[in-house]
Amino acid sequence: MVSSRRYALLLLVSFILQWTSAWSHLHTNPSILRRVRKEIPFEGREKTEKTLTLGKEILSLVKDTVETLKANDIKDIVKSLSVFAGIAPGIGTVASSLINMVLIFIPQNDPVLDAVNKGFAEVNQKLDSLSIQISNLQTDVEWFNFASAYSRDEVTILSAWRKYIELHQSSQSLQSLEDRRRLSEIFKNFYETSGAESSVSNFYQYLTVEGVAIHQNLNRLLRDKFKCDIKIISSYNFYLSSLLWKGMVLNQMYWKLIGLHTSTKEDQHVQMFNKVFEAQLAGIDYCKQNYESYMKLDVLEAAKSLSPDNKMAIAVKVKEVLDNKYNWYKWGVVVYNKAEKHNHRVIEATEIDAGEVIVLVRFIRHTDVTFYQDRAKRTAELCFRRKYCSEITEVVQKCKDNTYPASGLEDNFFYLKQHATETHAFYSEDFAEVPEPLHQVDCYWTYSSLGKVSLHYSVEMPVCSNVQCQNSGTCERVLLSNQWFCRCSTGYYGEYCEQQFDTSRIPGRENPDPPADQ
Repeated sequence: MVSSRRYALLLLVSFILQWTSAWSHLHTNPSILRRVRKEIPFEGREKTEKTLTLGKEILSLVKDTVETLKANDIKDIVKSLSVFAGIAPGIGTVASSLINMVLIFIPQNDPVLDAVNKGFAEVNQKLDSLSIQISNLQTDVEWFNFASAYSRDEVTILSAWRKYIELHQSSQSLQSLEDRRRLSEIFKNFYETSGAESSVSNFYQYLTVEGVAIHQNLNRLLRDKFKCDIKIISSYNFYLSSLLWKGMVLNQMYWKLIGLHTSTKEDQHVQMFNKVFEAQLAGIDYCKQNYESYMKLDVLEAAKSLSPDNKMAIAVKVKEVLDNKYNWYKWGVVVYNKAEKHNHRVIEATEIDAGEVIVLVRFIRHTDVTFYQDRAKRTAELCFRRKYCSEITEVVQKCKDNTYPASGLEDNFFYLKQHATETHAFYSEDFAEVPEPLHQVDCYWTYSSLGKVSLHYSVEMPVCSNVQCQNSGTCERVLLSNQWFCRCSTGYYGEYCEQQFDTSRIPGRENPDPPADQ
């Protein structure tokens, strides 16, 4: 026992000596001291103006990107997330411009400086708008309690961003170079003690971490919290991406202020944002693939929130929830009393037991093409005539019509399944159905009595036949809907994968940071 304690004590002493030696080396190494103390070189008027001009162009791009962010359908969401990641290559230039706005004395009313100041103000306003958009959501989910570890780093980054804005505002009235240098020292000291540099790194990990980790992936937390509501999760992702962008700009500003050379950081930022986008897209894929299980829970919650005596109110509420959350489809909803279940036959709908009532839900494809409505009615009449209602599920699979000018070719058949969907057959009319069906067709409920089949117009369009995704991207239909998006190969983004995460295309990249002092 004594020998074990002595051994442990020796290990501790050895560790302390090694740590002390390393710390001493850190504070006496001339190259490190030179790196930390090196003043940022002041640029000449020509180079300053060029940097500011480039910064103005990139800030304009950032503003336009944020303005076009949409969380409507999946194509818009994927495009918006990818385009947001596409502004990563300009981070270094923005950082240089923001530093020059503070440190470099340029006469008042200079058109270039005024344009950059205006551009920064507009970008800051747009980024703030993303925060405002989710502020109510953050309150509803008690964000700081729900994601306390993430919130601490969020607050740290936002505090550092506000500190720069204060620095920028204070610099407007300063005339001497020495005063401006003092401002930069204040910011450097604040940044070093704030922990913002680590918070940026932490936030990147929160958005991309996989497997077992101390902190769970933030996208997975959002997925679980919002039951895979892709629109809400994407709104958060827009905000989180903007926060990461702010942090990366701040990091580059700090590195430039202490004299570090950051030209290689552009590539790292592109790779990081590309990985963040891939993680966000993986989250969308998961929610698409598993939407039915979440959908059933949403239907139950909506149905049980209302009185079972008001079947129409339940139907309307369920449809509203599904149309909003799973909006790659429109939704047909049928509600009837469980006691009437024997008077209904489910055909293509999903049946959900909601206590005293049964709720049927069936997706209906979005389409502007109304040309086939009459033919869908006629084809259903031909197929269902003299058929028992119990047979309709099988009949639908084979139902087709070739009464167009005869060609005798299979491809010219009109397939009912590709143009309509049937929710249910019914004998009793004591139920609610929204929307109103396109048509109702008779079928035999028994040998001597008739029932009806509800028919909804739902055309399957060849959505990817005319879509040209570029750079080896592939067009994907969203589940069985008429929505689509281009899944881009690594390194490309945009609606048609037409743009590339390429730092060599950044204006001014041909003039990287000068070699470090030896």
